[in-house]
Amino acid sequence: MVNIASYKFYFIGGVIIALTIVVGGDIPNFVFKVWVLALLFSLLTLIYYVNKLAYRFEIESTEIFAGQRVRIRYKLANLGSFIPANNITFSNTSDEKLRQSEFCEKIYIPANDYYEIKRDLHPKRRGFYKIGKVKVIAKDALGLFYVEKFFEQKDILTVYPNLIELKEFDIPPSDYFGEQTIASLISEDYTSIKRIRKYTQGDPLKKINQRLTAKLGEPYVNEYDSSSKPKLILLADAYTHSYDNDEYSIIEDTLVDTVASISHYALMNKIEVLYIDSTNKHPYFNARDMSSFMPLLKRLAGFEPEGSLPLEKFLLDEAISLSFNSSIVLLTPSLDLNKCRIITTLKKRGFDIMPIVFEASDAQEELKRNLRKDNIMPVTIRPKYKKVDDDEN
Repeated sequence: MVNIASYKFYFIGGVIIALTIVVGGDIPNFVFKVWVLALLFSLLTLIYYVNKLAYRFEIESTEIFAGQRVRIRYKLANLGSFIPANNITFSNTSDEKLRQSEFCEKIYIPANDYYEIKRDLHPKRRGFYKIGKVKVIAKDALGLFYVEKFFEQKDILTVYPNLIELKEFDIPPSDYFGEQTIASLISEDYTSIKRIRKYTQGDPLKKINQRLTAKLGEPYVNEYDSSSKPKLILLADAYTHSYDNDEYSIIEDTLVDTVASISHYALMNKIEVLYIDSTNKHPYFNARDMSSFMPLLKRLAGFEPEGSLPLEKFLLDEAISLSFNSSIVLLTPSLDLNKCRIITTLKKRGFDIMPIVFEASDAQEELKRNLRKDNIMPVTIRPKYKKVDDDEN
């Protein structure tokens, strides 16, 4: 859509028309014709070269790890044969979390030529970023009209969590892991449905097959295959209020980096990983070997602590599905009395739990001392607290 950029020219045109009507004569008529021709020329040349603009977006890789750099190229071409694009404002509208990639430049593109802008992205946080969309404001040579146009060649940049290479990690209980075949560490594999049957009293409600139950009008439950491979359970706290004091998401990101690093270590040592988080959607992800690691990283890249269930209640519900002697690495920003009570209760039921916490304080140390009395060995990982500026995201 063509818009009016300046009304001064039209004011001058109004004066010329008034003089032509009132005074008459050859000169006012000639000036009026020149004014009309200038108006038409500006309008037609603008419409022509706007329709000849073409946009191309290139990125070296759409998948990187947090902290890595990736180069992006924005190319705007003028495919016209003889009219230059001589008054253009070229800007991008990428994800607001990538402010260091923003640009807004006034450019000139000769006929059959292009203009290229290069940007290096350096996202410090994991996540999914929308990139590639640009905005062009094109004006005619006299600045009378303008056209605003968006080019929608968008892409998604996936930024994976930081991965720390672990040379060793004491997985509880270490005697259960290795090359040998062992008893199942988790009673059922929630990624592999064995069969579906009618509900019987005592079946966990979480196993109800919602789709089939709604279709047939009576409850049906899923039965899952049993796992017979060494398996480590990583359970991440995704309860929203657990992160109330995490202003810059530093604890959240450190927790996710830790999950990724432990998962990598376990899979490299041929230990199957069951990742569970307390979000409201799709809480399970089973990584059987290294071929499952990148899909797990993609899942972790999108981790958002939006769970509505406190960790202690979520743990109590999950314990129904886990067999005794299950090994659980529990990752949570901090401990409190309720979490410690349920951890101690599960320990007494035969579960081996290693809590990993990310907040250090006198109160936290007291809670950890109490857990050690019950032979539960919590680990503290202290994030590096550094405010992340907007242009460093």
